[in-house]
Amino acid sequence: MTPTPSQAGASSDLAVDPLPTREELLALEEIKHGAVLLKERAVRSGLRVETGSGARISTATVAAIQERGWIKRDESTSLNFGQQLSLTSSGEAAFRAGCSQDPRTTAALSRSTPNLGARSCAQASVLLH
Repeated sequence: MTPTPSQAGASSDLAVDPLPTREELLALEEIKHGAVLLKERAVRSGLRVETGSGARISTATVAAIQERGWIKRDESTSLNFGQQLSLTSSGEAAFRAGCSQDPRTTAALSRSTPNLGARSCAQASVLLH
């Protein structure tokens, strides 16, 4: 019996390799909910990540998930004003796979981002089943 496209898509979501780390999963979740900008520092040189929720995401984490193709930057604006980060389709798949990997991850997400973590991973698990 051949799987339907939706079944094939769901199983390929689980085949994300490597799975996101806890920090990457938290970053993917923040980016999924929007208002995450990559900005140039005004005082010191370098980049910083600004989130609408106040969550902390390191530039190293952003670089790692961008290198994996899980996020994209809106380069139509300058880094001085901030470039919006958004999930790619593979980023969505990585987020769903990360949420389904271990119930402890979902619990950690809900503790670190109480308004987002449990809801987002619960929504992701509904999409998987």
